[in-house]
Amino acid sequence: MKPAVLALIAPLALLAACSPPAEPQNTVAAAPAGPAPLPADFPAKPGQPGGLALDQVAGPPPAVIDPKSAQGAADAVRRYFAAIEAKDYAGAQVLVGPKVDLKVFERRLSSYPIYRANVGKPGQMQGAAGSSYVEVPIQTYGRMQSGELFSRLETVQLKRVNDVPGAAPEQLIWRIQQIVVAQPAP
Repeated sequence: MKPAVLALIAPLALLAACSPPAEPQNTVAAAPAGPAPLPADFPAKPGQPGGLALDQVAGPPPAVIDPKSAQGAADAVRRYFAAIEAKDYAGAQVLVGPKVDLKVFERRLSSYPIYRANVGKPGQMQGAAGSSYVEVPIQTYGRMQSGELFSRLETVQLKRVNDVPGAAPEQLIWRIQQIVVAQPAP
């Protein structure tokens, strides 16, 4: 071999001999990172198309809430969606009126890795036949299992039995009777 070629090869050989051994390649796939976070400009803000109307926006809840009041109903809605966001489906199910099978409830919500709600100002309480009713506007939003974003304007209808003789304690709390989609957001 020519001396010039040896002069080039010798330093490369020394460098390779001094290098630490290559790290073994990890062949185990990394765990999925979870759903992508929601964009900063999502969902629509109040007063914008797809957001709650400005007159439906609730201020911060009072420090003390009368559980029998319309504000108590809005608080039940907040607790319901907080339980769903925490994946505490049993806790959320407690706030649902007509009993829903817990496995069905979990299966329906499992297709939403991110499910949140902006809770609006409750409407006026109505009464009939020893019960009180109230509607609370909400904006639900999040991410579906497919990765697609969703946002809907909805109305939560709640009911509680008034303090009538013979009413069971579980009848005296606000329960969600149904959630009606008012408008899918654009």
